[in-house]
Amino acid sequence: GVIDEGTNDFDDDGDGYTENEGDCDDAAPDVSPDGTEIAGNDIDIDMRGFNRTQINHVSPNQETALAFGNARGIAPIIQVRDLEFPEDEGCAMLFDRSGGRGIATTEWPKHPGDRMVGYAGGISPDNILDVLKAVDSSGPYWLDMESGLRTDDVFDLDKCEAVAKAVYG
Repeated sequence: GVIDEGTNDFDDDGDGYTENEGDCDDAAPDVSPDGTEIAGNDIDIDMRGFNRTQINHVSPNQETALAFGNARGIAPIIQVRDLEFPEDEGCAMLFDRSGGRGIATTEWPKHPGDRMVGYAGGISPDNILDVLKAVDSSGPYWLDMESGLRTDDVFDLDKCEAVAKAVYG
């Protein structure tokens, strides 16, 4: 059959890739999964060397995230802001009610079962023990402390040490 224009299965820019095949800008023929990296343009085309990527969006689409990841051989992680993890469709899930802004939350979603999920949102050396008590640890999980481990937007090893001391003594 014929693929209709305007769908994610149509190659709008003629570069050989559709949005469902990982083309992150299907209006630009010079942007594709195997395109040339251009220094300074803030578009990461070549994902070789990465194992996973986090996709932050208000309402992420697992199918699109999987297509993006599969086209690059990487595992997508999508950000979840609701107090319930969505059904597993192949993407890893990271709960972050603040949307990557590092704002602490007091509510955490129930763990969905056997799959690995992450918890984030203002986690730092100051609140790590409270967070560990509050999150549902009934299944495998990780903690994302990106903003809580930085000082002046630089990764702070002293804060990492403070977390380790708080958790392990």
